[in-house]
Amino acid sequence: MGKVKFCPNCGTPVEPGYKFCPNCGSPLRAEEPRRARGFTLQDVPRSPETRVGEKFTVFIEGVSRDLRFDGSGVQKFKKVPLEEALRLFSTLPRSYPEGFTPDEKTRLLIFQVGTVQPLSIGLRLDKAGAYDILGRISRVIYGRGLFASFWIKDVDYDTACEAIRRYYTEPDFVENVFKAQERWVQEAEKGKYMAKIPCAVPIYHKGEFQELFLYGGLYAMEDGLALWPTSLRSYEPKRLPDDVRRMPFEPVKIKGLIRLEIWMAEGLCHLPFHAVKKAKVKVKDAKMEMKYVDPRDKKRDIEFYFLIKEDVPKFCQTITPYLADRLKIK
Repeated sequence: MGKVKFCPNCGTPVEPGYKFCPNCGSPLRAEEPRRARGFTLQDVPRSPETRVGEKFTVFIEGVSRDLRFDGSGVQKFKKVPLEEALRLFSTLPRSYPEGFTPDEKTRLLIFQVGTVQPLSIGLRLDKAGAYDILGRISRVIYGRGLFASFWIKDVDYDTACEAIRRYYTEPDFVENVFKAQERWVQEAEKGKYMAKIPCAVPIYHKGEFQELFLYGGLYAMEDGLALWPTSLRSYEPKRLPDDVRRMPFEPVKIKGLIRLEIWMAEGLCHLPFHAVKKAKVKVKDAKMEMKYVDPRDKKRDIEFYFLIKEDVPKFCQTITPYLADRLKIK
């Protein structure tokens, strides 16, 4: 039997050979080859809203006071308007000195705009005139920040300047880039799963919150839920490997963070739908509380905080037929 795919419209499992979905009747396209190129700034829709006259704090790492690269400290500029930010960026070197090798005491060249949801542009070591664009968003849970980030690799000078312009003129630019990259990843993986939502799982040990979150993607598969844990620091959109192996869905055990780091990203932690005893989704809080039975037949509970709030209803709609009256949505 061939590999089961899913209808892109309703998520129903569909055997190979079908031209139309047996559930909703939508036409099924032939599987397209995977995208060879990476995510780019051009994949981010422009915001219909614009703003003018914004001023942000600018930090430049790795330069002296006269903005020459020496790998030393950080220069800070307050209330910087757009044109001044672009001027500062234009004065920076576009390559590292010949023979330069970073070490623990040396900072790389990084240009950062803003302090809340900052945008960072780092000069690449391996290629003159090339940059990486990074951004980070956060929300507060239990007095701790939940973090999600994006990373656009290997862009040229003009694209870096365009990112700075859009940060100044488009509200929530960093958050919009993160969401666009996550949806780009999901579009590239269409057919691998029914639905996916980025999440953070608070880590408990002996009933006490450890002030740590496990970040990853929560997937709705045809036979259950699956968590792919990838980081303790931040969620970043990543493509699910084709050869990722399934692992039992077991509670996170704190026996030293090194062990936990090794365990992460090794596999897809799978939980059959029948093992879920009760689940409650609070759409307003973008949160799901779930009670389940683990592979050792022990009763467990777990919390998921979803990182893209507007995607919560769609994810709930996908899993509702499989959980029925065991799922409550508020």
